[in-house]
Amino acid sequence: MKFKTLDWIDGALHMLDQRLLPNKVENVVLKTYQEVSESIKNLTVRGAPANGVAAAYGMALAANRPELTEEDFSTEMEIAGAVLRASRPTAVNLQWAVNRMLDVMEENGELPLPEMRAFAIQQAIKSHREDALSCSNIGANGAELLSDGMTILTHCNAGALATAGMGTALAVIY
Repeated sequence: MKFKTLDWIDGALHMLDQRLLPNKVENVVLKTYQEVSESIKNLTVRGAPANGVAAAYGMALAANRPELTEEDFSTEMEIAGAVLRASRPTAVNLQWAVNRMLDVMEENGELPLPEMRAFAIQQAIKSHREDALSCSNIGANGAELLSDGMTILTHCNAGALATAGMGTALAVIY
């Protein structure tokens, strides 16, 4: 793909602003979980997989707030999770990503705060990579089912704009 729907650069989430397409290709740089939540709400990012990855990065941004202390870490992560979940309550991938981030942080709660901050970023990047790999796997497996002359009908957002990879149904075509 010649563009990235989402990218983690220098401690910030860079997100393709899909509201401007096709006339303009521009990224927004998000530095807080509240900005991620707003970008999900206002459709800067679209598509279930992309929303999930964005939410994982939102949780990483929440974990990396400088004012956060070890004492309030768990409570603040729950608050960030609630804000992100509320940004698109029906988005299954988003709910799953937030819950996964909360679960892995709780399971590793013994980590000192500096390590937990790094761990949260690693987990969000892991979610991003897993989604890209899932897209590739869908493409490879689905391509084996196609033959010349077949007609393909997709439903909803099925391309790279909706995911952290090459897309879901459109990956089969690529």
